[in-house]
Amino acid sequence: MSHPWDPIADETLRLPDGRTLAYMEWGDREGTPVLCFHGMPGSRLFFPDPPAAAELGVRAITIDRPGVGGSDPQPGHRIADGAADVELFADALGFDRFGVVGWSAGVPYALACAALIPRRLTGVAGTNSASAMIYLAPDDPQIAAAVIDDDDRRIQELLATDPDAGLREAIAVGADWAADLAEHPEQLLTEPDEGDGWFFEDPVREAMFVDSIREGVRQGIEGVALQWVAQLAPWGFRIEDVGIPFGLWAGASDRLTPPDRMRLLADRIPGARLTVWDDGGHLAIAKHLPEVLRDVLGER
Repeated sequence: MSHPWDPIADETLRLPDGRTLAYMEWGDREGTPVLCFHGMPGSRLFFPDPPAAAELGVRAITIDRPGVGGSDPQPGHRIADGAADVELFADALGFDRFGVVGWSAGVPYALACAALIPRRLTGVAGTNSASAMIYLAPDDPQIAAAVIDDDDRRIQELLATDPDAGLREAIAVGADWAADLAEHPEQLLTEPDEGDGWFFEDPVREAMFVDSIREGVRQGIEGVALQWVAQLAPWGFRIEDVGIPFGLWAGASDRLTPPDRMRLLADRIPGARLTVWDDGGHLAIAKHLPEVLRDVLGER
């Protein structure tokens, strides 16, 4: 028997360079396409609210980034490369225009699309994201202290002169973390933000979220490190060059990325609009996904 949270497709796509991208579809197979970018650790197995997508006539598609889940690694991966992959993906599926939603570590990739391929987007949105704060760190010592730890700093220093050495350091530092998550992904559920506990009251929904974390580290730290390094290295574009209105959303109780930090991000993005939800934290998008989807469909 199917569950409302079951995906409607689990597929792979071969890119022109031979790499495979893995993706899932949710909601309405004949609906308006919206591409959704997962957090870290995370994967295509998580979508915040499949019934909402179905009700709104949205064909929501979650895509594993290179080295994550079922997607092949991309040596030298940069966040800007994510926009290029998205454009190839959209062409292959026959999408002229589409919406984009980034959650957590997926927000830098939503920003890449907004800066590099704005003409293809019906709208773009991002939620609370510590990863996006890394862009601000060079110009803000307080942000740098909050989001760049000693390991990150050492990796950045290596990346500046020897990218391969920086990647090797990320692999060495993160190996135990990835192995531990692969064995016990449920550890990330132990202390949800205020207002987010309801999300895990449905055992099927909770299992899907846990499976998404396990799938996200399936290729081991060698795959995840590509994402980590991409966040810490130059992104390959400027967020100040975003060429489309950008909807930013933040949960008021998010301990990882409080709304005040998201306001700093909004100040740097041309045309950004920040909305703060007062009834949730890092997972508040699961309560408010219809609002976000209407926004990226141009219905705000």
